[in-house]
Amino acid sequence: ALSSLNAVKSQISQSLLKKANSAAISGDRETSKQLLDSIMKNTPNFEDAWVLKAYLADEYYEKVECYEKTLQINPENEAAKAGL
Repeated sequence: ALSSLNAVKSQISQSLLKKANSAAISGDRETSKQLLDSIMKNTPNFEDAWVLKAYLADEYYEKVECYEKTLQINPENEAAKAGL
């Protein structure tokens, strides 16, 4: 049951990430950030969400924090390495 729950959470997060990307591309940063917050609540170790959150971050320290979290999840993430 737990693996089924995690699979559903992952599917929901993937769907929300697509919407967050679309919102970011269209310039709706606020909607994108809200969607990312939803993702983080359900799947806090969702690597791609952390990268997008770093991209949307307004403050330098927030970008660094997001990239560092991404590298904790995946030390080989090239976007996070480049961002730092």
